Order: sequence, then structure tokens, then C-alpha cells
Amino acid sequence: MRRASHFLWVVMIALVAGLSLIPHLITTPNESDKLLHVLAYSFLMVIPVVLLSSLRAHLITGFLLMLMGVLNEVLQDVIGGRQASVRDALANCVGVVLGIGLGRLFKSGLEAHPRRMLLVVGVLSLSSSPVWAQPTSPDNILSLPPSKISDQSTIGIPLGGFMISPGVKVETNIHDNIFLSKNDTSSDMVTVFEPGLAVQTNWNRHSLYFGTKAEKASYKRYSHKDYTDYGFLLSGQYDIAYETYVVGGLERNRKHYGRGAGEDQEGGDTVDYNATKGSLSFTRALSYIQLKLFGSTEKSELESDRFLLGSGDYFEKNSNTYQSNIAFEYLPENELFLEVTYNTTDYSLINGTEDRATRVNTRLGLKFHTASLYRGSLFGGYLHRKHEGEFDVKDPYVGGSFVWEITPLTALSLQSARYFSEPSVSGTGGSMTTSHQAELRSSLTTRLSGATSVRYDDNDYSLSGTSRKNKLLEAGVEADYKLSDNLSAGAEYNYRKRISTISSEDYTDNHVLFSLTYMH
Repeated sequence: MRRASHFLWVVMIALVAGLSLIPHLITTPNESDKLLHVLAYSFLMVIPVVLLSSLRAHLITGFLLMLMGVLNEVLQDVIGGRQASVRDALANCVGVVLGIGLGRLFKSGLEAHPRRMLLVVGVLSLSSSPVWAQPTSPDNILSLPPSKISDQSTIGIPLGGFMISPGVKVETNIHDNIFLSKNDTSSDMVTVFEPGLAVQTNWNRHSLYFGTKAEKASYKRYSHKDYTDYGFLLSGQYDIAYETYVVGGLERNRKHYGRGAGEDQEGGDTVDYNATKGSLSFTRALSYIQLKLFGSTEKSELESDRFLLGSGDYFEKNSNTYQSNIAFEYLPENELFLEVTYNTTDYSLINGTEDRATRVNTRLGLKFHTASLYRGSLFGGYLHRKHEGEFDVKDPYVGGSFVWEITPLTALSLQSARYFSEPSVSGTGGSMTTSHQAELRSSLTTRLSGATSVRYDDNDYSLSGTSRKNKLLEAGVEADYKLSDNLSAGAEYNYRKRISTISSEDYTDNHVLFSLTYMH
């Protein structure tokens, strides 16, 4: 834990240093730039204070950030083409001191009253500032217009102000280890039929979307694993003002779980469940700052307890999520953000008892886009999860993504993340997952495209009180060929291998897939 905290501290220092050395980090054409200097450096200082627990680390980070704030003004004079300002340097230092105080206040409040702190952030996001409320160009990264449907597209049937897009997909899957077992492996062929329909608007303001989909899977040998999933999604966006809008959604689905841990969802018999989810978000952009509030509630009910195994399994789960996000755009298409997520999950177990898990996740992220060739993100955070009757999870983490547009038709993407994997059917357990993934995707011709990927997951169950660790390796290759503008054929091969500290749970699986997709 201590080594991870030190590593996270170094990452945060490097991040702040990189931002401080950028000439013209924050400049405005009027006298309000002094206040922006204070606000920006306060924001930069709040993040390390929230993520790091040591007062010594706070003071060292603040001292270094003050030096960087002064050095930034010197570089403005040397290479930035603007005269250095003593007042700007002083404003940077004042912002650092203010950030230390605000960060420690926010952290103590978040630990004691997470819901109240999220509410405070929400109230602040609704308030306007005469300093921030400056005109923003339409191509600003904070502008998030709804996706528009092209009238020239061959996909979709125009009907007044709506576009209707029906489609169907047929898959044939071949597995050589259908139960993901170490010994006595069994193969099977699975046919999946997926019809779907999407209806969306092409209005200039506001938007509505309705989608419905079904999935019917038929196993040739082991028909008891057959399943039928279906559901619908209704969402809409209401534009209040320029770059200020509300998005709401409602989902109703019938899905299935597989027995076992998070990384082997398809092992064993399936468990069907019904889920209803509602969500609402509010987004507002104020010049350099974007604020977003999000909330959702979801209820899951198992249709049958026929395959439930232990007293820790649940028959009903209720989950509520609240999230606030603030982003600061320091350069076009480059932003620094802070995100706080609070989640509660209540389980009704089959043994007649109730259980609750609470999770608070604080994340700092940096998104970058350079010369249209490179884009990605870097983030660090701290997860605190409490579960009644189990060990608490306290875990600092770092991660990120990187995309390199090698050519206009070829891209290499890398991803790394660490997160807590919630249990699927059981109300107890779960694992801390560290995941690394690489993918190379290319359009070989106007009709033929392909990709190859590799993924490595490390699942640690010790944080939830189980002496077990699993390593999962996946590799695959896929190709897609457009037979016409509406019809495409695909082929895919995936290899998956798990190595567990419990040797009986090791397995190897080879999966071949052929698909045919039609979209009208």
C-alpha cells in the first residue's frame, strides 16, 4: 500500500509539472485572469490533497507546485512571447495555499458524509460565475452536441423527424470448453439470433432515442444452457441553453448471469434475472470548466433460485449511484478532470438476511490529444469499499489509455486499468482486477477490416477475504467484410487461459465465431 501511494504521488507530481510548464496555460483578454490563475492552481492542488493522505506529501507537493507556478511565468517571458507577471506568479501561489485548505476540507467531508459532499458539488455546479461565463466557440471540447444522423447514409429509414434502423445478426459460436473446466472438457456449438430496432430523431435541438433488442442462444448439445435475453432503452436529451442540457434514460432488460467469478461469466448454468434502471444527468459548460452531475438507480430480481448455491447468493439487488465530474480544459481537446462516484448496493439474500455494500471512488484524470496522431488519458484514484461482514477495500490505483493513429487506416490502442469487480450472482465476494490490453486495428480495403488483440487480467480476491488469485490471458484476431452497404460478414478467433492459485480452477478455452449482420 505504501509503495503504491508513493508511486501515485510521483505520477501526480509529474502530471502537475507537465501542466505548469505549458506556456499560456490560462490567459484571458481582461483583468479577470488573476482570478483564473487562483482557481486553476487551486484545482491542481486539490487533487493531490484528496488522493494523498500524508500532510507531508501535501506540503511538499504544494511547495513544488509554487515553484512551478513561478517557473511558468519565467518561461512565459523566455519562450511564451508574453511578459512575465509578478502578480500572476503570486496568484499561482495563493491558489496553491487555497487548494490545500479546500482539498483537506473536501476530503474530511467526503469521508464523513459522502452524500452531502456530492450534493454540495451539485449545488456549486448549478451556480454561475461571471468570471467563467465567457463565450465558448462551437468547436470547443466542452461542446457536446448530440450525434446527428446523415441523410446521405444508407443505414436507416427516414420518417419525418425520425430515423428508423432495423437490423438482425446471426452468430455461430464453437467452444471446445463450454463449462470452462480444467478436466473433462466438453465442446459445443451455439447459435445466437439477435434482432434489433433503433428509432432516433434528427432534430437540430433536443433528441430522443428508442432501442429494443432480443438475443436467443441455442446450444446444440447442452440445451439446459439456452437463454433468451431482451429489453429496451428509452433516452432523451433536453437542451436548456448552449452547452447546458439534461439527459435521462430508462432501461428494462431480461438478462442472464453465468455461475462463478467475474472473469468466468459463462461457466456453469445460467441464472436469469430482470433489471430496471433509470438515470438522469445534468451537464453545463462554463468557459474552461465543464460540470456534470449523474445519478442512477437499478433494481435486479432473479427469476428463479434454481441454480443458487449458497446462503450468500441474492434474489434481489438494489443499486444507487451518484457521480459528480468537473473538468478543466487547459488546451483545446486537452482537459484535466476530477470525478467522485458514490454507490450503495443493497442485497436481499436467499437466507432471509439483508446486506449492503458502499463504494466511494475518487479519480483524477488527464485527457490529451496531440497533432491528431496521439490521444489518450492518464488517471489515478482511490477506491474505498465497505461491505457488511467483509473486509474493507482501500486501494490506490493508476491507469490510462493511449491511441496512436499510425496511418489514416491503422490505429494501435493500449489500455491499463485497476478496478473492483462486483460479484455476479453472489451478494458477497468480488475481486480487485488489474487489466492490461493492446489492440491493432486496420482497414485493409474499403470493405475489409481486421484487428488483433491481447489482454491480461490479474484478479485478486484476498481483499474480500478469500485466499485466491487468478490470472487470465486472452488473445484474438477478427475480420469483417462488407458484402454490401447493409450486409457484412465477420469471423473471429479467441484464445483464453486462466491460471489460478486453486489449481482445479485452471482452464483453457478456444472460441471460433462466424457472424452475418444486416442493417437496413
